[in-house]
Amino acid sequence: MTNIALLILVIVPGLAASRALQHYLEHTTAPPGTPPPRFR
Repeated sequence: MTNIALLILVIVPGLAASRALQHYLEHTTAPPGTPPPRFR
């Protein structure tokens, strides 16, 4: 396995996780009483 393949295997899930974490933080930091934004 080449280093590039290893980088892809590490970076792709990392980007997905960071994006999911960003959505999660946006939902948790929303002021109380406001409905959470729906996923498109």
